[in-house]
Amino acid sequence: MLSPASKRNISRIIPFGLLWLLFSLAYTLVEKGLLAQLNYYPSTGNPYNFSKNIFLTPAIASVTGLLIGTLEILYFNKLFIHKSFTKKIIYKSAAYLVIVVIFLVALSAITNIIELHKPVFSKEVWANVRLFLLDYSFLSVLLYIASTILVSQFYNEVSETTSQQKKKGFLCSWI
Repeated sequence: MLSPASKRNISRIIPFGLLWLLFSLAYTLVEKGLLAQLNYYPSTGNPYNFSKNIFLTPAIASVTGLLIGTLEILYFNKLFIHKSFTKKIIYKSAAYLVIVVIFLVALSAITNIIELHKPVFSKEVWANVRLFLLDYSFLSVLLYIASTILVSQFYNEVSETTSQQKKKGFLCSWI
């Protein structure tokens, strides 16, 4: 059996995975709308396959969201508890930026491995990953994911504040 603290932590982590799942589904559908019938990304020439992306991107995004949620709930909340709000945001943002870049490199590599039917260390796979990382599309995806992170952090802070106020016996007047 899970302890009450473990159950509470899991219930606080799951919304991160769900938020990332929803945002990634929206992104994948917008991407399909923009690319229409193309089977490659025009800016890089990298292969594009919607029927695989509609499953792959949300799956990887959900895992990334759960990872970020786990870090946020189990580590960052405790690590930055005595820091000012500004420092929390700066430090967390730097850490999440590293996670996001790793996420995007992994997603790009996995997609290219699947589409090109090449091994993980294939020069062609990593050449395509490099093309993506050096393209404007990388910055646009990074911006989109940064907005997902901000929504996740906002959700967490509101949730934590509400939870703390309930423990103290009162609720925010705006809830």
